[in-house]
Amino acid sequence: MKLMVWYELKKYVLTKRNILLLIILTLIMTGVLVRSEIVYIFARAESRIFYEQIGQTFSGETRQKLAAEREKLEKELFDVSADGIKTVRQEETLKKGKYGIAQIREYGYLRDALDCIEAVETRNRNTEILSEQMGNPAYEAEKNNVIADRSMLTAAAQHMPVGVFVCIACIFFVGSSFSTEYERRLFPVVCISPYGYWGVCTAKILTGILVAAVCNLYFWGWYLVLQNCLVGMSLRNWALPLFLAEGFEMCPSGAAMSDLLAGQFVSSIFGSVLTVIIVLAMSRLIKRSLYTMSAAFVLFGIVLLPDMMYPMVYHNYAAEMKSWYILPEPEFYKMIGLEKLLNPLSALQFQYYMEEPRYMRILGYQYPAYCGPLMMALALIGIVGVCLFWEKKKGL
Repeated sequence: MKLMVWYELKKYVLTKRNILLLIILTLIMTGVLVRSEIVYIFARAESRIFYEQIGQTFSGETRQKLAAEREKLEKELFDVSADGIKTVRQEETLKKGKYGIAQIREYGYLRDALDCIEAVETRNRNTEILSEQMGNPAYEAEKNNVIADRSMLTAAAQHMPVGVFVCIACIFFVGSSFSTEYERRLFPVVCISPYGYWGVCTAKILTGILVAAVCNLYFWGWYLVLQNCLVGMSLRNWALPLFLAEGFEMCPSGAAMSDLLAGQFVSSIFGSVLTVIIVLAMSRLIKRSLYTMSAAFVLFGIVLLPDMMYPMVYHNYAAEMKSWYILPEPEFYKMIGLEKLLNPLSALQFQYYMEEPRYMRILGYQYPAYCGPLMMALALIGIVGVCLFWEKKKGL
């Protein structure tokens, strides 16, 4: 079986075309991340200087010190009229401040740092109340006193399109697995080999799963490298609280950035393996490589359409986006709630499940909402995988 898998890899995966496609997909993913995080990338150097100087944790004295510095800068930067209208003193904006950066930008960083401290203190008070009411000391362990660059965490948390690129790569790599042999009229010959029909199907499925695993490791590894280089997300920063990132203010206090990353990675594995199995089945049925890949991409786009509309249109607070609405907001959110429980690829946008606690009920028990699409993916992997073998018995 090892030889069969190796032959499958040599014939359909390790080709010049696929290596070129992998390079192209890598460049596209890099471009998407750079474009999404471009604002923070240019501000990263100054931001890093500021947060390194104020420290990684805070106390009551730290808050008072930062508030006094911000108040002082406000007096230097703004003139206040009798009506309370502030006007900026242009000659003061570009002067270097205490932290070695322009005063106007330093003023913004001080505001962000104070907002971070306020958010952490509010969470600490809430967890303390919960600990007293519930009698559960575990809530106390969720308290912290970190200061973090919330713009950096937001840039990393809101832009994780890696699973989509993994699935696209899998479609290209396994789309011609069965169909090429049909086009060359070799499949009946392969089936009478010592391994037989069952051995051939098993080898193709194992090859597809191996391809999905390698693609996940490659793209997610490259993503971590990019996030470290572009926005400075080191291993230490992945341990920071997730609720400090914009859009995740309602997530559990104990959730860290690494929890979002782990959820995205696991959902990407499930989604890519399901994609591989379905594309193999389509390749077996359609028997034409070009038609198989075209149908696979159309199906992939239809399945992901609601998840693309959610962050791009309905979850966007720009007023002009309302003209893009296909469904009224109430109906769309009802649909997206159901789709997020049943669509096996919806977990590729794992941010939805981490923005706030979301649950589903099965037989009177409560489970995290992301269990729905993951269980659906697992069920479809089993059903479609069995159909690849069952088709021979039907004489098709």
